[in-house]
Amino acid sequence: MPYKSGPSPEVLAMIERMGGNVWTGCTDTVAGGAAVARAVVELHVVPDKAKTLLGWRPIETATAGAVAESMLSVFDIQGVNYNFQPQEVMCGNTAGSILASGTPLQGPSEYYDVFAPVAGGEIINVGVEPLDALAGNRRSAAEFTWTDVRLPLPPIRSLCSREIAIAIAAVGEVPGLAMAITDAHQLIEVGGCATESVNTAAEELMVTLILRCTALPLNEIRCVLEPYAGTAVTPGSNIAYVTRRVQRMKFSQTSVTINSAFDVDIALAAAGQAAHYVRWI
Repeated sequence: MPYKSGPSPEVLAMIERMGGNVWTGCTDTVAGGAAVARAVVELHVVPDKAKTLLGWRPIETATAGAVAESMLSVFDIQGVNYNFQPQEVMCGNTAGSILASGTPLQGPSEYYDVFAPVAGGEIINVGVEPLDALAGNRRSAAEFTWTDVRLPLPPIRSLCSREIAIAIAAVGEVPGLAMAITDAHQLIEVGGCATESVNTAAEELMVTLILRCTALPLNEIRCVLEPYAGTAVTPGSNIAYVTRRVQRMKFSQTSVTINSAFDVDIALAAAGQAAHYVRWI
């Protein structure tokens, strides 16, 4: 499930065989907030003809990026009409910060499969929760991909952690947060992102995400979070990505706990924050 424009060719071929259609829709673009608190993006109405939410893509940017400031958010779908919670994804625009010279830090948006059955006219509560407060505001939106046929695919659940301002200023393993998940049958994807609270010129950030779960055949998973480095005080752009890694392992029970840690490669001038997610069916 790495970065892509929409549903896989296999899913599109399945819909074609069923005589279905595929289309996109989106929320309004709104002020996502400057503080660390969930903001409602929109009470979004499911299109009349929609039978399956194929997937969605969160998108946001800083309204006025401040010097040496990071940006990282979690989007979610809630509401009594949405029966396959949790549905939380990490926004691909992982940083909206600028250094003293005005260099932006950017990231591409990410598409996440869902395959959740829906009914036209239902209301879904779409929200955004910043993991790091901003001096200014942000502009946030979500884009949805729908089909008018009911697919024989299991809905994907997704949960993000809330590591806010985690101290990663020292080399070595830093404990993260534990996730308790239910309705767990198979782990399909893990990932995350690390940013500095204060971006420092000419300093790289390299962090390994470690997940541990005794209900999996292999009790430990490791992946290197995509790095980024602050530029010197000269014009230029930095690109930051959400790390996404496919997994295929079955859980031995349906209610499990997944523990996390972040292994920091090099000491930083200032602390930062890291967050991760797991996706399962």
